[in-house]
Amino acid sequence: MNDTSFDLLPEWAIGSADGDYLLGSQLPTRDGRRVGNAHIIAISVDDLKEPRFLYHVLTDAGTELKMTSAELDEYFYPPEWVSDVKEVVRKFSRD
Repeated sequence: MNDTSFDLLPEWAIGSADGDYLLGSQLPTRDGRRVGNAHIIAISVDDLKEPRFLYHVLTDAGTELKMTSAELDEYFYPPEWVSDVKEVVRKFSRD
């Protein structure tokens, strides 16, 4: 029997995010008037106020943002898919 799990992936996806904020997660916007779809292109730790993750996000329009998980929850639906970060940066970065 063949494993067809990869047959269900969109052509641009390399894996499933299952709702987790992972490196490469594709973030579907909740409200396109506020911010467009995006991807997590890096994750760092912010120790200034308290230890927490900061997610470096690149939108489809080329805007880069740093957001907490609470901000991701506010602006985006839970991610379903993961993309190749190098490909996302190549495609959407303004640099």
